[in-house]
Amino acid sequence: MIGALVVQHLFARSGRAFEQRDTEALLSSWADDVVFEFGGAGGMSGHFAGKEAVRGWFHRWFERMDSLEMKVRHVGVARPWALGLSNTVLVEFVVDETSHDGVSVHTEGVTVYDVRHGKVVRARNYLFDERSETTMWGESQLG
Repeated sequence: MIGALVVQHLFARSGRAFEQRDTEALLSSWADDVVFEFGGAGGMSGHFAGKEAVRGWFHRWFERMDSLEMKVRHVGVARPWALGLSNTVLVEFVVDETSHDGVSVHTEGVTVYDVRHGKVVRARNYLFDERSETTMWGESQLG
């Protein structure tokens, strides 16, 4: 239970960094060799390996938005009785965003984080309805 509480605290801190669009603070609890997967067919979709690639992904997102608000609905851990700083964390979220071009979308989804020794080593993002992402970013240019 102590490990689960510590991991949940780490994600609360990340939420504050997100609100401030502070990429460095947001990624401070991510491993250097992290893998981030953003599913779907939109222009932000893809597989991003390493903290630098993930930093670029967040930077691109933050720079495009005029307004960006995220609300966390639920945070759950796979092993609530874990004692260490390793767990799988599931975060259900809602994002309302408006680009500098005036495009607004409402997005809901879940991100699954694999945390090892207090660092995110893998994150997988799943949107409930991918149309919001293609509305904001267009279709993916990947294969």
